[in-house]
Amino acid sequence: MIKSMTGFGKTHFLNEELNFDLEVKTVNSRFLDINVRMPYQLNFLEDKINKLIKKYISRGRVDIFIRSKNKSIGNTAIKVNLDLAKDMGEKLKVIADQAGISKERINLSDILRNEDVLVFEPEELDDDFLATIVLGQLEEVLKELVEMRKEEGKNLHKDLSSNLKDLKENLDKVKDLATDIKQEIKDKLYKSISENIDSKLVDEDRLAAEIVYYADKQDINEEITRLYSHIDQFNKYLEAEGPIGKKLDFISQEMLRETNTIASKSQKIELINTTIEMKTIIEKIKEQVQNIE
Repeated sequence: MIKSMTGFGKTHFLNEELNFDLEVKTVNSRFLDINVRMPYQLNFLEDKINKLIKKYISRGRVDIFIRSKNKSIGNTAIKVNLDLAKDMGEKLKVIADQAGISKERINLSDILRNEDVLVFEPEELDDDFLATIVLGQLEEVLKELVEMRKEEGKNLHKDLSSNLKDLKENLDKVKDLATDIKQEIKDKLYKSISENIDSKLVDEDRLAAEIVYYADKQDINEEITRLYSHIDQFNKYLEAEGPIGKKLDFISQEMLRETNTIASKSQKIELINTTIEMKTIIEKIKEQVQNIE
């Protein structure tokens, strides 16, 4: 089953020691691109986080946010440097006197601007404890996110199947229109040459060979056969397991290439109009494929 590269998952964890939000967002990308933002206390988990993500996600940009209301992920003790606060208060009064400023304008916030007055010291937490909690929460979020990607994949599967059906129907029209095209080209070339060139000056064998050559150059049966094959292959990959986005992207490019070749060889207005419709459908397919893992 195909999976979209778009997904979202979020959780909040709270106990006596920890309080944090964990959020994962994924969008389409050519490769697996992992970006993690978390409190410095969890930096030792970066490799384990990356390995866990790769267990569930093969392709796409993955943004992970682990946030806490405080700078640290656990409880924080606040220590006050009273000596420094008193000293700052006295110094501010001296400055106010010297500058002719009312002492009433000095307030507590002026002292607290000094980061050394209030010192936030996070509680020391065991690394194994942190790893168990954080990785466990992350795995639950990843499971939720993968389910979302699967649901979006079902919608993509439905749209792609519909577009492939439309493409095949148009290709069937091209095949019908091209049934006698080679003979038509030969007849048209022979008639044009016969009407404009003195038959006494024409080598009939050479003329026949040239007509066959130009008729072969405008024949589109090989392109039609290859395009049918590409459509069948695309349908098979839609039902395959695992990451298939890159393969589908390659096949859609090949489908567009064959369609462009058919269009460049075509002279019938019906054929040209049908190939224009086919290229429009393939462009839709290519856009949809960009979001498949």
